[in-house]
Amino acid sequence: MTRIAIVSAHLLAQSGYGRQARELTLRIADLGYEVYAIGGFGHQTIYGMNVTLTTPRGNVVKCLNTFGDPAGSTVFPKYNKMFKFDIVISLWDYPLTTYLNNQNVLWIAMGPIDAPLTKHWARMVEGAYKIVAYSKYAYRQLLKYYPPSKVEYIPHAINTEVFKPRPEAKAEVREKLQVPEDAFLLINVSDNVPRKQLGFLLWCFKKFLEKHPAEPIFLYLHTNWSVGYPRGLNIPELIRELNLGDKVKLPTLDPMINPIEDLEMSYIYSASDVMVHCSLSEGFCLPIAEALACGCPVIATDSSAMTELVEPTSGWLIETIKDYIYFPCYVPTLQYHYPPSIRSTLQRLEEAYEAWRTGEIEGLRRKCVEFAKQYDWNNIFPKWERLLRETEEELEIMRGVLK
Repeated sequence: MTRIAIVSAHLLAQSGYGRQARELTLRIADLGYEVYAIGGFGHQTIYGMNVTLTTPRGNVVKCLNTFGDPAGSTVFPKYNKMFKFDIVISLWDYPLTTYLNNQNVLWIAMGPIDAPLTKHWARMVEGAYKIVAYSKYAYRQLLKYYPPSKVEYIPHAINTEVFKPRPEAKAEVREKLQVPEDAFLLINVSDNVPRKQLGFLLWCFKKFLEKHPAEPIFLYLHTNWSVGYPRGLNIPELIRELNLGDKVKLPTLDPMINPIEDLEMSYIYSASDVMVHCSLSEGFCLPIAEALACGCPVIATDSSAMTELVEPTSGWLIETIKDYIYFPCYVPTLQYHYPPSIRSTLQRLEEAYEAWRTGEIEGLRRKCVEFAKQYDWNNIFPKWERLLRETEEELEIMRGVLK
């Protein structure tokens, strides 16, 4: 039986990496492969913990812990010697998985490409058998350095049986948030890190409110607000500094330590009117796809994968500033970004508010739901099944030649 290792976040993690890796891993196991998941809890790894997950069809995936390095560079050679993996699939940022260039396995590399791909960045996966791009943007960037035969386009996926419009949830969700049912409710779902531009969003929201001082307008910021410096912003203090009062709602408990289930998240998306996402860049952005599937149109930066998720029928795109370029020092890929424009952000907020006020947004909601269906797991996973079968055939050819 072909043995496959999935290198990503731990399958129990509720992050985007964890949720996507979990769904992919369990589905691969149900194809009949022997599957191992290598992922850590960062500095919270518990020594000796043994976790197995059971798939919907009763197959078992064994989770192998990492120690210190969540991407497994210190433990992968030992696990590979022990289990003799045939194929390894990585879902991590490329800098974390460069060690796989030197392992004796067929490596399928997958990671976010959310900016113009640099030579330095591209070289990090040069030893991969295949590179999977999970956005059309990433696919185009990879073709600058690699032949089409090496690059596959397989986008991230969502479960549209879970993420779907739930109008019945609106009253309950808004009551919990203390937001009137007839108010205009914006939502943002983001990690509290610099790339997500949460300070920029709050500043623009303040300016938007100043144009509508008497209107019931609110923002629900679903973020890990308790993190603070140096990882992120002190969100509660910034809300006070900007005098936003109760116009910005936060989850009662930080989602980092108290994540909610997908079903509950679908209720929140459905109770919201528009998602606003001012991120510098995204490798895919699952929250945008999830919001669309729930009938919540999106305002997002015209950058990286966000453009293809929002155009042409899913919302409004924020123009970027082309006479300023930002090189983030917190990533080792030499990538750069053009930041979102304040003027354009405020304009898109006005357009979305007008569509909501006039009722035109209802037609847009229906288009969002239809658009999001293309990213359902039932449509996406067959692409993975095909790729794995092709890789397995290549593996058999290699074994025959090496005999």
